[in-house]
Amino acid sequence: LSLCVSGLLFRYIFFFFFFFFFFFFFKQKTAYEIRLSLVGSEMCYKRQRDEILDIFISLSQDEGKTVFCSTHITSDLDRCADNIIYLKQGRIAENEPLCTLLQKYSVVQFSADNAPKNIELIGARREKDGMSALVRNSELPAGVESAPAGLEDIMVHIEREGETK
Repeated sequence: LSLCVSGLLFRYIFFFFFFFFFFFFFKQKTAYEIRLSLVGSEMCYKRQRDEILDIFISLSQDEGKTVFCSTHITSDLDRCADNIIYLKQGRIAENEPLCTLLQKYSVVQFSADNAPKNIELIGARREKDGMSALVRNSELPAGVESAPAGLEDIMVHIEREGETK
């Protein structure tokens, strides 16, 4: 009797593990196939995002509606946003029209031992050829080389503001 129960128990355990393995393998393969199809259709995803942005622009320009958009894809904001409200740790860090925000800042490049003096460097970070930081154009002294800041530059540097290197 104990041998028969053990054999029966062995069959149930074997069946359970076989079923579990088959189900787990099948589920993983399906998830992999889904990921593969999503990666393979990146252009389809981009086209759908473009269509949604077109709808946002149409709602805003043609119908005078306000559209709130929460995203980290700054190229989408460059394309369709009029105003930017940037939140950092639950507080408003910037609240400006996009064109005003872009005119407010520049990016300076420098070496670690040759940082510009007498200007507040916002969110300095290492780059492959030295360091970069955001600066307010109103505080930028004459003679300091700078480049216009893009929306991504502004967001990345403001997010890093106050961090120690």
